[in-house]
Amino acid sequence: MKTTSKWLLPLVGLMLTGCDLGGTLNFASPADENGNPIGWPNNPSQNNIPGNNVIAPGEIDPGRITIHRLNRPEYDNTVRDLLGDTTKPAQNFPEDDFGYGFNNIADVLSVSPLHVESYFNAAEMLVDTALDRGAAASTTTRFEAEAVTGSVGADAGDAWNLYSNGEITQVMSFPANGEYVIRARAWQTAAGPENAKMDVTLDGRTLETIDVANTGSNPGVFEVTTTVTAGNHSVAVAFLNDFYDPDVPADRNLLVDWFEVEGPLGVTTGPAATRASIITCDIEGAAAVACAREVITNFGKQAWRRPLETAEVDRLAQFIDVATGEGDSVEVGLRLAMRAILLSPHFLYRVELDADLADATPRPINDYELASRLSYLWSSMPDATLIELADNGQLQDDEVLRAQVTRMLDDPKAIALIDNFAAQWLYVDSVLSTTPDYMLFPTFSPELAQDMREETRRFIKDLIDSNAPAKQLVLADYTYINQNLADHYGVPGISGDAFVKHTWADDSRRGILGQASILTTTSHSTTTSPVLRGKWVLENLWCDAPPAAPPGVPTLEQSTAGSEAKTLRERMEIHATDPTCNACHRVMDPIGFGMENYDAIGAWRDIDNGAPVDASGQLPPDIAFNGPAELAEIVAASPKLPYCVTEKTMTYALGRGIEDWDAPQIDTIIRDTTEGEFRFRDIITAIVLSDAFRMRRGGELQN
Repeated sequence: MKTTSKWLLPLVGLMLTGCDLGGTLNFASPADENGNPIGWPNNPSQNNIPGNNVIAPGEIDPGRITIHRLNRPEYDNTVRDLLGDTTKPAQNFPEDDFGYGFNNIADVLSVSPLHVESYFNAAEMLVDTALDRGAAASTTTRFEAEAVTGSVGADAGDAWNLYSNGEITQVMSFPANGEYVIRARAWQTAAGPENAKMDVTLDGRTLETIDVANTGSNPGVFEVTTTVTAGNHSVAVAFLNDFYDPDVPADRNLLVDWFEVEGPLGVTTGPAATRASIITCDIEGAAAVACAREVITNFGKQAWRRPLETAEVDRLAQFIDVATGEGDSVEVGLRLAMRAILLSPHFLYRVELDADLADATPRPINDYELASRLSYLWSSMPDATLIELADNGQLQDDEVLRAQVTRMLDDPKAIALIDNFAAQWLYVDSVLSTTPDYMLFPTFSPELAQDMREETRRFIKDLIDSNAPAKQLVLADYTYINQNLADHYGVPGISGDAFVKHTWADDSRRGILGQASILTTTSHSTTTSPVLRGKWVLENLWCDAPPAAPPGVPTLEQSTAGSEAKTLRERMEIHATDPTCNACHRVMDPIGFGMENYDAIGAWRDIDNGAPVDASGQLPPDIAFNGPAELAEIVAASPKLPYCVTEKTMTYALGRGIEDWDAPQIDTIIRDTTEGEFRFRDIITAIVLSDAFRMRRGGELQN
């Protein structure tokens, strides 16, 4: 059933006002050009290492998370798990905004009029597809003309004689949407200047007007093909041009033997698989209304990720009354109620309610809210296990939470942590939009870019699956490559498109700093960029982003005009002698220089513009290194790495930026996981067990 004006107002009303959230909705705050909410303090962890806390250890402030709209991946994964839909309807929604490096930050996930329109269209499509009745194989139903209703005429043996203008009609049920053929066997008694005219109609609408020249000695079979929607429709055959001349005498009549309906043509599918799992009772019998309420209750609990209150079920069940009052079936009302469920803030948002919005006292979130915080590490709704634990009030138990984190990380849906968390944190997908200069890098191709991305995805997945120490992110001596990447890296003996685990023969590549996806993303189209590479390490591995360049800083070309510098490094060193440039470049550039053996698409090189590559560097105050392997050791040994890994993971898990008051909890997570070598799964588990993940408060944001 398509959305018509008679349904729009009730649906809008339920979406905006009918679903009581029991408190004020705090929608997205305004954000600056970097996606950070205006009025919030800057990220406190920049230049921060464990111990530099502004809140004394022992104080608990779990923070406050704005009501959290589902972003596009979360919406798609949720309707996949709720309705079995794999069409990814959210790809047609407006792009999600970013904050703190991620597109799941509650404060910047606003809603526009285009969002609302998209939600309406998606809800209609999703419900109709999930409840599709399907169709049996094509069948033919024949009606003898003398046995159906006639507005005029008389029985003429084996036929019905329409002796004046009129029709014979039959209401029948069409089992599914599709094409149908309507046939009629008829003939005329000829009279007057023209043949008998016969109309074939559907629901009073003329499908075709047919000239019947056949007589009783040679009856004709006439057919019309049309598209019909599932449900009851009226089929009729009409006589249009009666003629009678008593002086001759002459009488034109139309005689109809039978008419039949064949179809749906070419359709052999059964009902949607999801229909039986959603409608588990008799929606067409005497207890249809009770069945619809049962479906609303069960489906609503899944979609809203918590049990519905009786008043909410009553409000949604009003759509059944509206539909049946308009002459539609109970199922039509059920479909409207299900669409309303998908349009509710309780579905479109991850709702956590505070009894008193002004109360800044920390409180545990309830089991259903905790189940959603857990499940959206999958970027999807809670599964049956999480809901059952919430039903039984067991999710607050530490051991239960630990077991659930382990179970969830072992589930195939944990790939969402790679595609939606790691890919954004480390800019993994950015390689797909890079355009290295073809004349300088003819081996680069879209296929190679896809393989670069896949290498990093598989590498990060392996680190999480194996619960590797976080330092292996930059120190691992292995990766995953196929023949395309093996050729790119100069590795012999690997063939085919399949990715295999490969251990490097030497220390020329270590961890993610030696992977082409990152190296290509942090380069220009014609050359490497020590600045971009150094900045990437500072921002993403040390959470120590350099300040923006002051106004008036000369460009690299301006700084090196007239010099005899050959290599990029030589030009950068000249540029960094400018006092206005040196403050930032003295940290960024040495890190980038350490990766200069990798060209702009990540291939190894020893020569740059005819001169040997110098990959040595020195970081403040006097930490010297030579080459990417020694650089990786320095990055891994810094106390900033565990702090940054925790901060990035916690930001994504909470859907908000990390603030000053989070520092003690980050310290605790690092302390509790350091003895176990600060391993990835242990970090995720510790975050889930933290007060920040399991609690919230009302009140104002602190500064």
